[in-house]
Amino acid sequence: MTKAYCLEVRGDFACFTRPEMKVERVSYDLITPSAARAVFEAILWKPAIRWRVRRIEVLAPIRWINLRRNEVAGVVSMRNVETAMRAGTGHLGLYIEDERQQRAGLFLRDVAYRLHAELALQANAPPGETFTKYREMFERRASRGQPAVSGLPGICGGLPAGDGPGCGAAAHRRDPRSGLHAARHRLRQSRRSRAALFPRADDERRGDGAGLA
Repeated sequence: MTKAYCLEVRGDFACFTRPEMKVERVSYDLITPSAARAVFEAILWKPAIRWRVRRIEVLAPIRWINLRRNEVAGVVSMRNVETAMRAGTGHLGLYIEDERQQRAGLFLRDVAYRLHAELALQANAPPGETFTKYREMFERRASRGQPAVSGLPGICGGLPAGDGPGCGAAAHRRDPRSGLHAARHRLRQSRRSRAALFPRADDERRGDGAGLA
């Protein structure tokens, strides 16, 4: 059992980082399917459900802005974390003044999208979990206009939620094949990850593909 929902999302700035850019942050020219799915998951996610993005509509002209931002260069050492867990105490802080670095980025500005996705119950959901339960949870949160925020620190967009079919035509049409669909990380086997461009044939067969207008 599935049910389709639609969200209109807007933000002053957005960044959907291209993985091939190693130093500076450069955004794709539109939202990726995995980022669109994360919008719905920010409002409701449980292990028993799955969101399938079906369509993405671009509602505003694609505009760019160059920004230079302060970022923290380091991360807390995993060895320090493990030591603190064993000892019950430890130093896990980072001093921003020592780790700060400036990075330039090419970001999107004044973005607006209409996202269409289907809510589905996982086939391996625990006994007693019902589709109606999660459908009502999402609709209750969406009807309250519960906001979700997603993005880089300082490059975030508010996501006013709403349900129901989208109306009207998309403002712009883009070729979706140049965007990243998803990345699969296999940390235990190797440090390499597998990236797939959109659309992906095996996802289309499983019904996970998204149309983009």
